[in-house]
Amino acid sequence: MVERIQREFRCKEEELPMLCGYVLYSFRRDLPDFSSFSGKFTPAYADAFEQKISSAQNLLTPESESILMKGITRRMYASLDGLSYKVKQLEQHVRFAEAQLGFKVSDLKLSDLRTSIRNKDVEAVQLLMKQIFQILEPNQSHLTEAGMPENLLADMKTTVASITADKQQRYELLSQRKALVENNQGELNTLNADLNEILQVGKALYKKTDPVKYKEYTFSALLKRVRAAAKAATSEETPETETV
Repeated sequence: MVERIQREFRCKEEELPMLCGYVLYSFRRDLPDFSSFSGKFTPAYADAFEQKISSAQNLLTPESESILMKGITRRMYASLDGLSYKVKQLEQHVRFAEAQLGFKVSDLKLSDLRTSIRNKDVEAVQLLMKQIFQILEPNQSHLTEAGMPENLLADMKTTVASITADKQQRYELLSQRKALVENNQGELNTLNADLNEILQVGKALYKKTDPVKYKEYTFSALLKRVRAAAKAATSEETPETETV
């Protein structure tokens, strides 16, 4: 059995290359100071550090996989938005047939379903739709007589099946990527070792002479910067959804 390599860095795996990218910029700018401190800090050292960053980025989020993941996510969200329109139709048809049915619209928990769709909570959508189908399918004839299209429930089932398939594909991609990263933890640890070496020297160089540069080589400040940038990027990428 292969011994598991322990992670040696104090941030999320996906944060490490971004954090190193910020440090690389400062390091190249300040290379003369670093070279004066130690002859090991050369342009070749900077180039090797950059190559390790690029390798880590490709390990964590290869471009082809990122494109595929974004496509799956967009399709899944589009299916959820399409489901919200069908829910509106369904609600009206249930109201029309309510006198012939043994339940009320409120029993379907459509308000909860709308909330789950807006929140892109796929697990909750799956559970609620399963309950809705269990209630409606024995009563489909009453709904059809009241004007509901015969294919509405079938269309909704197809949409839910598509959402489920996309969710499963996302899970499989993420699981495969997690396993690959786990098997290459040593590569990330090596990158982290270079990062720590640069940070330690940077802080020693600028602690008493340049507070701005000192902060650029402080791990906690860099991590805050990385997480603020990630949060802003997530906000920009979140798709607007139709009000249900």
